[in-house]
Amino acid sequence: MYQMTREMYQLANALGIELIDQSPAPALSNAKASPSDAIEIIRGIGLAMKEKAPDHRMSTVTVRLF
Repeated sequence: MYQMTREMYQLANALGIELIDQSPAPALSNAKASPSDAIEIIRGIGLAMKEKAPDHRMSTVTVRLF
């Protein structure tokens, strides 16, 4: 997640797109953090999800409506 966020940040900068911190994953803070600080941010997100939404499952499945 850290590496993907860093790459996304570099791409956004190259395209003139401003990243922001938005819940649940603070993309800007994560991209600008040191690797060890970013890992703590990511762990914090995981712990919060475990506490607040333990049955939530991420999915990359896309539903095509037509």
